[in-house]
Amino acid sequence: MAKSVIPGLYIKVVRGREYWIGRVQRKGKKFERSFGRCDSVPLARAKQLLVQWLASEPETGSDHPVLLFSEAWRRAIDDIALLKQWRSPKSRSAWERSFLDAEPALGNKPLWDITTADIVACLQSRWLSHPESASRCRMRLEALFAWALTRGYCESNPAVWRGGVDQFLPPKAKVRRVKHHEAPSLPELQKVVAYCRRHPSPVSNAILFGIATVGRVSEWLMAEESEIQGDTWVMPAARRKDGRDYPHRVPLSSLASESLANRRRVASESHLLFTATGKPLAIDSPRMKLRMIVGRDVTMHGVRSTFRDWCALTGVPDVLAEKSLSHRWGNEVTEAYLRSDLLEQRRPVLEAWAAAVTAAQAP
Repeated sequence: MAKSVIPGLYIKVVRGREYWIGRVQRKGKKFERSFGRCDSVPLARAKQLLVQWLASEPETGSDHPVLLFSEAWRRAIDDIALLKQWRSPKSRSAWERSFLDAEPALGNKPLWDITTADIVACLQSRWLSHPESASRCRMRLEALFAWALTRGYCESNPAVWRGGVDQFLPPKAKVRRVKHHEAPSLPELQKVVAYCRRHPSPVSNAILFGIATVGRVSEWLMAEESEIQGDTWVMPAARRKDGRDYPHRVPLSSLASESLANRRRVASESHLLFTATGKPLAIDSPRMKLRMIVGRDVTMHGVRSTFRDWCALTGVPDVLAEKSLSHRWGNEVTEAYLRSDLLEQRRPVLEAWAAAVTAAQAP
């Protein structure tokens, strides 16, 4: 329902926000246009926009559906979420932040009127200083305008890169090199293992488990007691980053089993493997402790890179190395035929890795 302010001008509530809406009926056709949010467009300005719109003769049929950017992304976000099939609430929050960042430049503009120049102006100030976030914002804007294009709210996509924004902004890769996760060396990992063994705690045990299983932090930090099945960790499909719909099985080496034994001695009763309060550990806790032990800015994700280098140097077959990291391996044909996760073949690989990170331990 919309509340009439003056003839032709209404207040419409959309997702808890009030918008000025112009409505007119001519020659049996109804026309409607948004003039912006009530908290940012004064009543006098809304009346002025109404007069200008009525003077544009919408009865000619040349008018088009009008949707402001600030209203559009809030309406589109659920549809985009359905298409993208986000696995974490953080993904939705990241998209919403990008759209909120764009609102000062685009918020009160109808989608139909937004041009590539507007998109460039929106991104330009951040493109050189924060190319990664600006590039993600552009891709999300492109997805929004693709949604709008199929619904008649615009006649082209002003946020496309090729033949559009790329004519005004340099490629992200040329602005700043992507900085990969800093990987510890094998001697540094040996030092970490020695320290965590001498100072058992929920975070220390989690680090040992992460090193032993070479998993992703988001995978093992949320691991539960029920996922340990004998000498194997069975990680549910819901936490797989690659989107596959079956669990990822990880052989438990002697180091992984040691971390679990330590965990049961120092942790309170909880369904989580690694917790101090019954709640999951903070995502940054392992990285901060790793950095403290090593003395430089290394990451737990970098441990996976250290493992992959070790595999290459010690002659571990690529297929076993990649499957240990829960990576896709081979082309589509190979994947179609090689369906086994090679669990038992990976078991001696992770045991040899455990021996490598526990050997010649630094004081």
